[in-house]
Amino acid sequence: MKFTGERFIVGQAVGDIVIEHMQRYRIAASLAAGREVLDVACGEGYGSSILAEQARCVQGIDISAEAVAYASEHYAKENLQYICASAAELPLADNSVDMVVSFETIEHIDADLQHRFLMEIRRVLRSGGVLLMSSP
Repeated sequence: MKFTGERFIVGQAVGDIVIEHMQRYRIAASLAAGREVLDVACGEGYGSSILAEQARCVQGIDISAEAVAYASEHYAKENLQYICASAAELPLADNSVDMVVSFETIEHIDADLQHRFLMEIRRVLRSGGVLLMSSP
């Protein structure tokens, strides 16, 4: 995969963007300890891998089959699974995760699907769960 500015690729991006991306996931990992975590728009998988260092299990979802294949090849862990799916149609059961992480995603989703994305997060997140989201 190549860094185009749309997807962060470890080793290809430079400068503040590297610090921003890594710090977001390090903070999220500190909150993920022992939790079942969903990483929506996981991209190339580096962040899901960071989360999996602390979480009980992580599911990384991305709409790009190329990104999911790359993540599966480069960031495989026993407690980590990558799935190709839309953020507006999460392939998870109701109340199935303790934490949802989604960084720099919502602004890339068509305006008419943003509400659906948020409703999907609400559907899969258990009561008392944590949502950690960012947008530029």
